[in-house]
Amino acid sequence: MLDNTTEMTNARIGEEVETVEKNEENIFQLSPVRDLERLDPALVKEYVSSVIAQEQIIDEPSDEFVIPCGGINPAPSTMRDLYANRIKAIAQYGTDPRELYYIQYNTITNQPNKPIVVLVHGGAWYSGPNPNTTNGWYFGWTSSNVLNTNIVKQLLANGYVVITMLYPLIGYGKDNAEIIGNTTTIQTQMNSIDEAINHIRTNFKPCLGLNANSIQLVGESAGGHLVLNWAYNNANTSYIKSVISMYAPTNMQQYGEYIRVKPFTFNCGNPYYKFANPNNVPANALHFPWYFYFDLAFQDFIFNTISSPICTISNSIPPLTNPRILDLYNDIQSSYAQVITAPLSNSTLLTYSPYHALNTSHIIPTFIMHGDNDNLVPYTNATNGMTTSLANIGDLVFNYTNSGTGTNIPTTYNNIKKHGIKIYTGGDHGFINGPLTLIRGDIIKWLNGHK
Repeated sequence: MLDNTTEMTNARIGEEVETVEKNEENIFQLSPVRDLERLDPALVKEYVSSVIAQEQIIDEPSDEFVIPCGGINPAPSTMRDLYANRIKAIAQYGTDPRELYYIQYNTITNQPNKPIVVLVHGGAWYSGPNPNTTNGWYFGWTSSNVLNTNIVKQLLANGYVVITMLYPLIGYGKDNAEIIGNTTTIQTQMNSIDEAINHIRTNFKPCLGLNANSIQLVGESAGGHLVLNWAYNNANTSYIKSVISMYAPTNMQQYGEYIRVKPFTFNCGNPYYKFANPNNVPANALHFPWYFYFDLAFQDFIFNTISSPICTISNSIPPLTNPRILDLYNDIQSSYAQVITAPLSNSTLLTYSPYHALNTSHIIPTFIMHGDNDNLVPYTNATNGMTTSLANIGDLVFNYTNSGTGTNIPTTYNNIKKHGIKIYTGGDHGFINGPLTLIRGDIIKWLNGHK
């Protein structure tokens, strides 16, 4: 994608932004790649190249640590994320090829207690970034093609070491045989988070000179579901300081039932219309989120399916090169390698529901962030019981159910009341829309209050 060097005029850039704002693709609301699609590749490449050239002119100092060390390997000075933030190193924390993480920081000299933030991507558990074509965290959460307002840049400016971790992807099964034949599950992914945190704790001090005594996790969508489950089952409360979950399901029984009961059966070969714009959707074509499409031709994301989904579409809004349709309920079943006929009574879904997993032995301060315009994971259809659990086990510092464009969260926190919930007015899945400046600011404010 970044090899496209076609130049754009300022007018074309404005036109591109307006078009993308009006035509967000539903599949990209499942994963971090959605923000990548908001940017013109030529503009990204030009910006990144200019930053690299400038750093070469000023003779950027060498890294402050000796590597390879403990599976941590140096990255070339030209390796950047999509917003030109430098990737300093890449670590292999496990045996699976996707068990790796990227390391970013501004400086670590004489800062052994520098705080760490671990970013965990979403992607409906079955998809994720392609390490061969992209690096680091996708999100900028910017409403235009401005490249200097992304969350990683703000984290770096606030003194954090930023870790973006990948993890093994579950195999999506299109039928019962493939569902139960899947060998990678949500538990596998939780185990990978555990491995990554242990790798950081073991290797950062001897390799980077960092004590790794202050670690916070930020997960989005499926990644938010994973970090909550991991935190409530495995986290060491002495060095895991907090966890942020963004637009994630926290009651899998409730969410599973919502996705299972479909208002419309999609027939293969039919047109697929964008559900997000009801003015363009026929009354009997309510596909999303029960069915969603993805593009097999897209090279910056990996979609792990046990066999290629056979259900295609005759056309789509917007058009795709090699589209496929997935049944989201099959994705949920595949995530547990189990055919689930009655989600509301399924014990496995209950076990992996964060509202149920929260317990008194792992009370990790939790910030739940959600939008009130989330069509993929509607707050009222996927989070029942979470507010009660947080209030009963750790207590709530704040609970803003309708934040509008304001409502300030605290800047300091004590050890008595642990948690917070904030529902952002106009926020959708992925926070593509909504009060983006407020959202970015709240993330930094919460993390700074817990480091």
